[in-house]
Amino acid sequence: MDRGLYRHGDRSPAAIYPLDKNNATAWPDGLGWLTNIGKQQQFVLGQFIKNKYSGFLNTSYYNHTEILVQSSGVNRCLMSAYCHLAGLYSPQGEQIWNPNLLWQPIPVQSTPTKSDNKLALGAPCPKYDKLLADVFNSPEIQKEEMENKDFYEMIEKNTGISKENVEDIWKVSDPLICEQAHNMTWNDWVYQSGVWEKLQSLTSLSYAVYLYTPEMARLKGGPLLKEIITNMQTATQQDKPSPKFYMYSAHDTTVATLLSAMHVFDRHAPIYNALVMVELHNIQSDYVVKIFYKNESNSDPYELFVPGCNLPCKLVDFVSLTKDTVPVDWNQECQLPVSQLPVSQKSADTTKCPNGGPTIFLSTWLILLTLWICA
Repeated sequence: MDRGLYRHGDRSPAAIYPLDKNNATAWPDGLGWLTNIGKQQQFVLGQFIKNKYSGFLNTSYYNHTEILVQSSGVNRCLMSAYCHLAGLYSPQGEQIWNPNLLWQPIPVQSTPTKSDNKLALGAPCPKYDKLLADVFNSPEIQKEEMENKDFYEMIEKNTGISKENVEDIWKVSDPLICEQAHNMTWNDWVYQSGVWEKLQSLTSLSYAVYLYTPEMARLKGGPLLKEIITNMQTATQQDKPSPKFYMYSAHDTTVATLLSAMHVFDRHAPIYNALVMVELHNIQSDYVVKIFYKNESNSDPYELFVPGCNLPCKLVDFVSLTKDTVPVDWNQECQLPVSQLPVSQKSADTTKCPNGGPTIFLSTWLILLTLWICA
């Protein structure tokens, strides 16, 4: 049983700084959209998965019971998933429905961004927001900010951004990365000695800041890791059928948070198409977890090792060593107010009854009714 999480392919900038000579007209599809380069990257990544797992998956014939695909609800991730699947599953035999179009539609599930705490990471989490604010105000980060004060002032002068810091450094590095991928010429100031290297260093620092403590990794990467662990545990129960492969199409932040939750993240910015593979193996009646990471387009994945987990890393040990970053009740740990709770939980929390019986009945009935209506 395997799980693959990848970052979407090459995209246009999410934002452009005011004085960038490569303005929005340079990106005809708009800002934040998957480019043709990104589409091709994902198609090739799908072919890579096809070759790597040939024999494990029936990659010559799509079988909906073998694979479950989930995506962030952001368009570039959905588009990446479709391109990826086109490379993984070209139709064969009776699956060919148009001989002039060797492609087949494969379902991709997604959750609205504002309620997604696994892939898009857009669900509100007040506790995380407080922890992040505390980190930005901590002596360590404030010291970093002061040491880079002159650099930030230079950035502000050349970009037109009013106030630059490690929290917003992506607003500069992101368009530059996109422009570099499309062979565009940067503004002259970027070519000054050490500027690009410093921007890359601060961008890597920003990823570390967002995952500065185990609790922050637990709140951001924990929900996805919890699902992965649950799926692996289900797979060990032979009487419970489950997909062989779970695929997730998401973002650089998703990759970073999952790696952090598994205690294998070293401070860096995941590239486009970065791929994390979490594999479950049955070796001599023991279930073993292996983690592989592909963060270079033209290189093979390399194995990551969970600190403290003897090799081979048994599933039971993996679960124990990552227990600190797997939330028990994410809504409660995020300290979500009642107004932001899911409907089912909100009704259970706000309906009071001395003996508890009618409350449980009402909540269950509402959930069943909702499922029936949506079916």
